[in-house]
Amino acid sequence: MIPRQGEIGGGAVYSSVIPIGDANTPFLSAELDAPVPYDITGPVGEAKPVDFEATPLVGGVAVPLSVEGTYTLAEDDADVDTSIGTIQGCRHVVGEATVSGEGLLDFIDDEQLSSTAEAWYHDDIGFVAAVIHRAPYDDIYFDMAGTVDYGEPGEGQHMIQGMGAVDASMSPFVLDTYDVKGQLDADKEVHAKMILELRYVDEDLARTDTPPGVNVEFGTAAGYFGHSLTASPYSFFHPEENDQDFRFWIAYVDQAAKNEPVNGIAYHVSVFPGTDVNPVRATARIIYTIYAP
Repeated sequence: MIPRQGEIGGGAVYSSVIPIGDANTPFLSAELDAPVPYDITGPVGEAKPVDFEATPLVGGVAVPLSVEGTYTLAEDDADVDTSIGTIQGCRHVVGEATVSGEGLLDFIDDEQLSSTAEAWYHDDIGFVAAVIHRAPYDDIYFDMAGTVDYGEPGEGQHMIQGMGAVDASMSPFVLDTYDVKGQLDADKEVHAKMILELRYVDEDLARTDTPPGVNVEFGTAAGYFGHSLTASPYSFFHPEENDQDFRFWIAYVDQAAKNEPVNGIAYHVSVFPGTDVNPVRATARIIYTIYAP
């Protein structure tokens, strides 16, 4: 569970609308001068102060700013629409702030900007959506396209998990043990347990028996494992969606790759776009053993 209270030290925002450099270059990134505490445990309706200074990079340009405002927990059980579907059971936070700094003159005709914002937080995922209202300028929307949790691997058994959306125009969804540390460090002699769950993002389509039109692969860099997708009325990863007549398509593999010539290796779960233009949400987990030569 991601805590409802803690500290924020910085972050990065990537834009699919404003092309800045390559796909790995954030449109906005910042490291705060000092960590800012947050607390959205409640109670609902109680305003809390927020005050910090930072020098974010906006398109590679340093913009020193100060922010002063408040935030309030407006709802503790809200739904919000995202690119991977409706996220239920969120805490809805609203805030207002005044942003000041000479650097704003490079972007707007003023040294001060007042705005309001909303954010939605889920206990198991974190912040999943946000919008900044900054009249007379356009709103800025932040949308969750996926998540990944690589954990902190040490020795023995390790678990990773990810979630994303796939359709005919999107990149594949891939959960790969190699990406944890950039190493082939999974033990080929010990079975890896890999589970995948698919569901149409569109809720009406998700209530039909139509199988997702995507291509699925469980495997290693050298080969793949057989699998089958089975329809289920129950979700393994999203229990809050149970009892809503959704169809979840689940595949499970419990395999090792003992015939590969070298140890260690990498296990992966991949979902590739097919002919279906309807987005499909993919959630996967891999439990594997780290190779210890």
